[in-house]
Amino acid sequence: MHRRSRTNPRPRTRVVSCLLCRERKLRCNRQFPCTNCTARGVECQAPPTAAARGREATPPADPQVSNEQLLKRLESLEALLASRTRQGELQSSEPSFSEDTGQRQFPSNVQNWLSDALLLERLCMGPKAGDLTHSNPIVVRTCPVRLITRPWSFVFQNETLPSLAVQPEPIRCLWLPDRQEAKRLVDKYINDISFIHHVIHGPSVRRLVDQVYDTINQGNTAPMGPIALLIAIFANSTCLWTAQDLSRNLFCGVSEARSQASLWQKAGIDVLDHIQQSPHVSLESTQALVILCYSVVNLEGVSVKFRALFSRAITMARELGLHCIDSPRQVLGHGSGFTKLEAEVGRRVWWYLCTTDWIVAGLSGTLGGAYTIHPSQMAVHKPQNVDDEDCIDGEEIVGRPMDQPTCMSYFLERIRFAEIFRASLENAQFAALSPDTISFQLVQELEARMSRFWDDAPAFLCFNHVMNRTASKVTIQGYILNLFVHGQRCRAHLPYLARGQAGPAYAASRAACVESARLIIRMEMRMEEEEHDFASTRLRMSIVLHHIFLAFLVLLLDVCLDTNGPRQISKSPEAAVAWRILQDAKAQSQQASTLVEPLGRVMRKHEVLHNAEELENWPLAGLGAQGSVSALAPSLEVNPQPSWGSMRDLPRMPQGGDSLGTGQEVSTNDWPNFLGGLYLPFI
Repeated sequence: MHRRSRTNPRPRTRVVSCLLCRERKLRCNRQFPCTNCTARGVECQAPPTAAARGREATPPADPQVSNEQLLKRLESLEALLASRTRQGELQSSEPSFSEDTGQRQFPSNVQNWLSDALLLERLCMGPKAGDLTHSNPIVVRTCPVRLITRPWSFVFQNETLPSLAVQPEPIRCLWLPDRQEAKRLVDKYINDISFIHHVIHGPSVRRLVDQVYDTINQGNTAPMGPIALLIAIFANSTCLWTAQDLSRNLFCGVSEARSQASLWQKAGIDVLDHIQQSPHVSLESTQALVILCYSVVNLEGVSVKFRALFSRAITMARELGLHCIDSPRQVLGHGSGFTKLEAEVGRRVWWYLCTTDWIVAGLSGTLGGAYTIHPSQMAVHKPQNVDDEDCIDGEEIVGRPMDQPTCMSYFLERIRFAEIFRASLENAQFAALSPDTISFQLVQELEARMSRFWDDAPAFLCFNHVMNRTASKVTIQGYILNLFVHGQRCRAHLPYLARGQAGPAYAASRAACVESARLIIRMEMRMEEEEHDFASTRLRMSIVLHHIFLAFLVLLLDVCLDTNGPRQISKSPEAAVAWRILQDAKAQSQQASTLVEPLGRVMRKHEVLHNAEELENWPLAGLGAQGSVSALAPSLEVNPQPSWGSMRDLPRMPQGGDSLGTGQEVSTNDWPNFLGGLYLPFI
């Protein structure tokens, strides 16, 4: 039987599988939409036909293009490439995080299922209802601040009822200053202190005072988070109280105000302990922990208490989600829960925790360069360069250019420098445990980074740019930044200070170390001359005391390495001024006594201080004249009129190797002997 032949056979139409089934090699029922795509909630797409593929593969014929048109196209492409390159360089310092665009293709019902599943997963890892311990209640009352000798007392609950009706129960009572007194303490903090660690929004904190006291006066339960924030502010304000603040009519004297600093510090820690007995987390509680850390470090230094409070601050910030406040949340179907203003304050809090974590890890101690916050594990934009008065809730926050001074100027430069700090920790493992093990090549790299940092810093943060009482905030921001940068420069070059005495290989390192130390002392002298209000309390700040001590240590070692004549501090006028400042600081800070007394014993042990009485009476004002600045350091003066805020005129590092010659051994013998038995908790 023969098949019938057709002259024009009809082509066979074969239904093919959809794209999803073809890519994943699934069995497709070849109906659109197929069952596989329907179950997965995706669009069922048919593959392109052969004719369509042929049309796509055949490019359209372009008309003839002239050479001029080609040149114009090339120029436009080059301009576009250059603009994108510049944009990438500007955004390179920001933490990088990307969205999973594939999640956006989910239908709404699938997205809701996923959101609920992730929410339940987080709840199963959180605290259980049966595990929550109910803390005892706290009553908050107010009285004049001068009557508060201790923040806690006990009162009887239901004390207004007859004793036979209800048995009264003693409960803890927290005493706060009166409303107007609290406003004055908050005003002191916002105007004179907060810009050093600006983790608040000033107008919001002022409104918070009225909200808290209205709640107390109405007899309602006081919110513990805002109360902890106010107490932390009280601790800092009283710690840095000055004679000029007596016009606020709160205390009879400076000593009376400062005596309350430790009182409020302990009260703040107790309130935070009470808060953490419950699953309470809030932005105000995190701010309170950060501000209390600053109070503790000023009173005690980088102590165990400081590290414990700081770790709690990081933990609470993560519980709030501050570490991912700018991450994509489309999968969860909701935002961070913060307003625009709260999100900006949250960025300030998180970046302050980041920078402090990296800086403290670089200090000598048991941490050994270990830090907690890693940039790859956070999604937070840097705060805007904007004043608090320009931040209005509900409106878009637009930052100013970096060359315009704001209350955030020092904060943002601190972030830039802390990133340099963290990069050096990555390259020098355990260098904080033993600074003398850091390689000379790493010191050179750090010197180059610090030089580039200062080249890019705003001009108004140079210490000699603004030195008048009308611009005190900008002046103090520049002073703190210069102090910090030059202090870390001393720390970087300190291991090679003695080696620079023996040969030319490390001479520039010695010159850089000594020059930065001298600049620190000159800044202190100039601050005294200008009679800023800040000058009277700066020695109570740990960052200032630490860097003055570090500068004195560098200058003292430089004097000891000089073999010409006896070892006397009077050979270095800056060292003599630094010693006098440290002696004066003992009357203001317990930390100063902790540092100066063992340092004096070591100096006498090695016969450094021969004429103690003459040194005690060294005239500070005589060395502070503007015309005598260049005469203070004739041996290493590299610029007759040095810039307080610039490193570009300081000696550059040599391009040398890291090996030490045998001749260096003789010059470094005094280093371990001189520092033997001297505990340096900061360096």
